[in-house]
Formats: sequence, structure tokens, C-alpha cells
Amino acid sequence: MKKLLLLFLIVIVVFIGYYFIKKFSFKTNYPILGSDISNQFKGILNWEKLEGINSFIILRAVRCVDTNRIKGQHSYVCKVDSNFKKNWYDLENNKLIRGAYHRYSPGISPNIQFEIFKNHVNLGKNDLPPFLDIQEIQNNKFEINLAIEWLKQAKNFYHKNPILYLDYSSYLTIKNKNWVNESNRNYFDQVYLLLKSKEKPDIDRCIFWQFDHNKEIKGFQEKVDIIAYTGDSVSFKNILIQ
Repeated sequence: MKKLLLLFLIVIVVFIGYYFIKKFSFKTNYPILGSDISNQFKGILNWEKLEGINSFIILRAVRCVDTNRIKGQHSYVCKVDSNFKKNWYDLENNKLIRGAYHRYSPGISPNIQFEIFKNHVNLGKNDLPPFLDIQEIQNNKFEINLAIEWLKQAKNFYHKNPILYLDYSSYLTIKNKNWVNESNRNYFDQVYLLLKSKEKPDIDRCIFWQFDHNKEIKGFQEKVDIIAYTGDSVSFKNILIQ
């Protein structure tokens, strides 16, 4: 009877352990994990709750907002995220490596968009290079080529290669359909990538991989996207702004 009870307890412990590993582990073998946060929460965020996925934190700095209420019509504006500044300096105070991304807006000059970004995002030593999220335009050949101008300006201003942030499927479409103009092709083929997909893209330039979206973390006040850095600790330090 004691042996049966002991066996039963062992089975229960194994089951509970498997459940928690399955529920709370992150599906990757890469040790450097970070989070993408959209600054939805107005109060002070509890960064400690991101333990295990806080090797770096990327914040949305500039939003793409559609102000047209008519169905099928769009009118976009760039807006600095109202909670960005608060979280940006809070990350510095908590000694966490931070990054910022700009959500590209269709129909607005890349020069104007980059001016907005650089005037509100003070990247300094040990910060990540700037990220450009092109979710709104990743199926628009004309706008993609304009967005590359944003990347070029960012590289010249920060003296670091910026990182292009998009879906893996959209990246393949851009490449396979030759949407990038010849004058921009060499640059596009060298730019670092943050790609969103369920499986790790087999592309050397994909140095960041978003593999989990809208993840709820117990005790943290907003959902996060989880991102893996695909290199080692030495190369990670080398991409930071010096």
C-alpha cells in the first residue's frame, strides 16, 4: 500500500512539473531573450516579473495611427508613444539594456519620420541600435523603398546598423518579387533583421527572432512579445551602441 501511495505521489509530482515547464518555459534554445513592449500601461511596470526574458527590452517609441474613420480609407500620422519616455528612463534606472522601435507610417516622408524618432529617442552607450517596424507597409513596394531611406538615415546618425522588424513571410515576398529598387538592393541585402515567425528563419542576418506574441506574464501589467537574440554574448555586446 505504501509503495502504491509513493508511486501515486511521484506521478503527481511529475505531472505538475511537466505542466509548469510546458506552461511557463519559452520555446527556444537561445539564452539571450528579451521582450517587445507597446507601452499600454500608464503606471510603473514591474520589470522584475520579466526575469528570464529581460536580457533586453524593446519599447515602441513612435506609433503609426490611422486617423481616418471612413471604411476603406486611410490617413496616417506619426505619434510619439505617450508612455515611452516614462518607461525609457525607468529601464535605465533598472540597468536593463533597452531598445526603441519606430512604427513606419505610410504616406509620410521618411525624412520627417526619422526626425520625429531622433528628436524623441536618445540612444546612448549600451543601448540597442534603432529598430524600424514596417508592419503597415510590408506589402507595399513603393513604401518599402521609402522606408529604406529611414534605415540609411538612422545608420548615418547613430553610426550603427539599424534593424528592420517585419514578418518572415513578408520578407520572403519582398525578396522573391524583387520589390526593392536596384539602388536600394545592396543595402537591403545587408541590413540586420528582426523577423516574426513560429520557426527560426534560416537567415544569417536574422539576429533577432520574435517567436511568441502577446504573451501574458504573471505579475507583469501588459502583454509582451518575446524575442531571442540568435548570436552569442560577445556578438550581442558588439551590436550595442558604444
